Amino acid sequence: MPLKFARQLGVIRGMNMENNKQAIKLKRAWIITWEWMSDSAAVVDSIAGIIDYRRSSKRIIDLVEFLYNLKTSNLSELAAYAKNRKNISYKAEVDFNGRITCGSHPFLYARQVQNIEVFVDSHSDIETISWETFPTYEPIDSGPRKVSDSKKEGLKRIITGPLSFDSLWDRKMGKIKDQYKKD
Repeated sequence: MPLKFARQLGVIRGMNMENNKQAIKLKRAWIITWEWMSDSAAVVDSIAGIIDYRRSSKRIIDLVEFLYNLKTSNLSELAAYAKNRKNISYKAEVDFNGRITCGSHPFLYARQVQNIEVFVDSHSDIETISWETFPTYEPIDSGPRKVSDSKKEGLKRIITGPLSFDSLWDRKMGKIKDQYKKD
């Protein structure tokens, strides 16, 4: 990709020689993650997607609902959703800050973030992603009030290759699957 074109897209590729990692940087994007309350609902990859920030909230809502239902529904349920959106059991919800959630334990959480960096360790192929959240606000009578400042967040993938929707938890055995245990 020509450098000029990459800058227009907000993507800059580089090599961090000190850590011997390839880095992909974005100024802004939608991050969609799986969130859960206990290990019984954990998924292998917390990241469900990284989407261009110029996509509208409506498109992200549709995508989040589709991803959630793809993981949690059988074919007849998917067909019912395709026939009539009113059949969707878990509809996405949008909060005051434009953050989107969909589902229940685990649930999907989509939000716009900034200063995204994805590093790939050239020795292990393990990927690490970091980003900075935007400040959050709450509505009050006199106008929005800041609740929290922006903060750094990130994740490290424990597997390599394409993203997985596989569950970490073995429901039959009542424990984390052996292939995903840390040694």
